[in-house]
Amino acid sequence: MRKIYLLSILFIFSACKYEKNKAQNNDIAKIGNDSLRIKIMGKWGGKEGGPVFEIRKDSIYYYGKDSSYLYKLEGDTFSVKFNKIDSFTLFGKLRVSHDTLRIIEYQAYNQVTYAYRH
Repeated sequence: MRKIYLLSILFIFSACKYEKNKAQNNDIAKIGNDSLRIKIMGKWGGKEGGPVFEIRKDSIYYYGKDSSYLYKLEGDTFSVKFNKIDSFTLFGKLRVSHDTLRIIEYQAYNQVTYAYRH
């Protein structure tokens, strides 16, 4: 009887610890996601000329089309919700180094596109 009681207590403590670790991991992922979101915010374009697009808190604005679209960032994966499409379109993975945004495109066999901060 005593063993069952001790095992029950041990199980309860391990379950509580699991939930705490799960919550901490979610918090760490959110912090990492927020950090990348802050880094990518701003006006981006080619090396010459004006900006082509601006990444805002929850949308991306294209200057040439005078249009804004929702986006989502899951880890380092960037997707955009275009107006006439029901789901988000996956663009690829983002990397930021100083004033350079690197977009590793999802469907172009890891083709890399560079954008520069304006």
